Amino acid sequence: MSKYVKREFIVGRWWLELRGNAYYGIRYLPEKQRNERRSLHTSDLEVAKVRLVELHRDSVIPKEEKPTEVFLADVLVRYYNDYAKHLVSEDATRRALLMWLEHWNDARVSDLRDVTKQEVFHEYLRSRGLKPSSMMRIINVGKAALNRARQRNELDNMPSVLTVKVGKPAPKGRPLDIEEMQAIYLHAVPHVRAFMEWGLGTAARPQAIFELHSSKIDFIDGRVDLLPAHRVQIPKKHRPVVRLPEALRTPFEGFAVAYEGECVASIKGALWRACDRANVERCSSYSFRHTAARWMRRQGVPPWEVAAQLGHSGGSQYSVTERYAAYDPTYLSKAVVALSELVMLVRSSLATKAAVIQSGLAEADAAVPRQQLSVPLADGRELQPVPHLQYAPVFPSGGSRQAR
Repeated sequence: MSKYVKREFIVGRWWLELRGNAYYGIRYLPEKQRNERRSLHTSDLEVAKVRLVELHRDSVIPKEEKPTEVFLADVLVRYYNDYAKHLVSEDATRRALLMWLEHWNDARVSDLRDVTKQEVFHEYLRSRGLKPSSMMRIINVGKAALNRARQRNELDNMPSVLTVKVGKPAPKGRPLDIEEMQAIYLHAVPHVRAFMEWGLGTAARPQAIFELHSSKIDFIDGRVDLLPAHRVQIPKKHRPVVRLPEALRTPFEGFAVAYEGECVASIKGALWRACDRANVERCSSYSFRHTAARWMRRQGVPPWEVAAQLGHSGGSQYSVTERYAAYDPTYLSKAVVALSELVMLVRSSLATKAAVIQSGLAEADAAVPRQQLSVPLADGRELQPVPHLQYAPVFPSGGSRQAR
């Protein structure tokens, strides 16, 4: 075997090596002038990469060091294990860190001072088909890891991280008009209708709607806390306390959007099928938040109320006062009225459809000749038709709360 073999994956001082049917983690010990080898007990390359990262983490003791002495992998791995793995965005953060590790391998933190090397990293991300916005999310994960190490005095200084230019992002989800929403609502299954109602009624982000539980809704005082108990408030995606619209006042137990009693993680497929049945251009779950925001402005809701409803107002002072604000009768008063009207407008498609069906049934019944309804009896008499039946509406006028 050749003495010099290309190393597939390197984390700090450790690298992967396939020996027989298993991968090993190997590092050089200068004090002993020999290699240390540890079996990773797997023949799967991706599993071996994860286990090598764990091996590297367990063999490093954090301490205040200079960037020239610190492996970048040390900083990234500590960031994940001590902080990022507890985040809701753990999966996306882990994938971003793996991209950093795959490219930088055994680089030191001081290597980031070379702008050319950072530009090569950007090219590496582009080669993987990533857009500038996706590149920035990955770059920011590494930058966050370095910032945390500096704040915790694990580094005595930190090099600048080169960013990429990102254009102004378009709002997520195309806005919908009333007719489109009514058509989608009419053709949607119950849990999609529930999502539409709460999405339009609160203007919250989709994830907040999926996590909304009845325990966070005060049906007496009429307030909705969009922040689950297990989640930490994030300023950039603030989850406010909002007013409960009258259209959504019917009490219930469990998740606001549920399928067979369980929490729903996504409505993408079900929403698209409803759009297809309604012959409406497909939209996303963000469309209802975007539509609610535009509706509030069209109804003359003050800009500060729109911002507060959407969670765009943040800061420590706001978060302290917010817990009491919902008890103020004037809190988001115009926003809640506008959103309640929007929910009722969309729900009205069911009442309209039920009226059309009932009218059609009545017309069909009136068109049947009377003699066709007569039934001859054994003694020669005829059983006369019963009085006109009253047809019950096919859909409840109160919306889809019962279906949930």
